[in-house]
Amino acid sequence: AAFTIGSEMSGGVEDVLVEDCTVISAGVGVEVKVGAGRGGFVRRIAVQRLQVGDTLRAGLVVMATYPEGNPFCTERAPPAPLVSDISFEDVTVTGNAQGYLVQFKGTPEVFMKNLSVRRFQAPDVAGKGQWDCNPRIDGRAEDSNPRPCRELRPKLQLSLRSQRPSLPVGWRSDGRCG
Repeated sequence: AAFTIGSEMSGGVEDVLVEDCTVISAGVGVEVKVGAGRGGFVRRIAVQRLQVGDTLRAGLVVMATYPEGNPFCTERAPPAPLVSDISFEDVTVTGNAQGYLVQFKGTPEVFMKNLSVRRFQAPDVAGKGQWDCNPRIDGRAEDSNPRPCRELRPKLQLSLRSQRPSLPVGWRSDGRCG
């Protein structure tokens, strides 16, 4: 990957900014990865104004399936890492992607929250697929082409307030006649 954040970390990574970069050719443009058995956290990562050419796997990846365990953690069930507040803004992929354009995948142990994508553009890129996400992520994507995965599309806001219709004078509201 041109930029990799996380991976072999055990403590934490936070407050990282990648901006105004051009990636000509790489396995992945930007990859944020954690392993379920490594503990720690990855948070407040911002990528802004990124141009990506050809990639072997993807333009953007955020995943919790890094296979290596933490060699210093001897617990049988080590804590899962926390992944939150990762944003991508003004990202353009112009080359071919042999994998997916965007891959965001959590695991049963790691729920990734507040992932944000704004103005992601890859309109004419050939590749394996467009977006590859799973239900273990939460966030939003705006102004993106191609269309983002279902998990990042705007949620339909339903009003649960039920308003009772007004009854004519003399009618009862308890369901009984009379």
